[in-house]
Amino acid sequence: SLWAIREGLEDLPAPLPISSTYEEGSEWDAYMRTPAYISLIVEVASLWLQTTARLIYQRTDVWGPNGREDWPSNQGAPGRGGTRWSGVDGFDKEHRRWSLWKSVLREALQWCEASEKGGKMKGFRAKEAAEKASEAMITVETTVGH
Repeated sequence: SLWAIREGLEDLPAPLPISSTYEEGSEWDAYMRTPAYISLIVEVASLWLQTTARLIYQRTDVWGPNGREDWPSNQGAPGRGGTRWSGVDGFDKEHRRWSLWKSVLREALQWCEASEKGGKMKGFRAKEAAEKASEAMITVETTVGH
């Protein structure tokens, strides 16, 4: 789940582009800025958060050298952050990464609303998924506590 959430929320371009279009033969980076791609990865990350929010919120595991000095150098960093996250490779007990995700979900919801006005979200489900993920995260915070 962390990998999907990292790609879907931490590796999003900032700010989220409203007017990007994809043209045949363009670079992968340009494709990653299209409404279709952004919608898809936000939806996937949101689905993971909907189903695993309680488990994630309770975790404090660090899976990489950033935040864990004894991490073996040959193990990579499976918990590494995306472009928007520079904290520990995994989960921090202060829930800063969690807070980042909540913030990016709010940004994604605003992006969805702006994109809908431009007619670019027809058939996409990112908005509904992000709303449900946000609700799940709030529910976890209120039931588990900080």
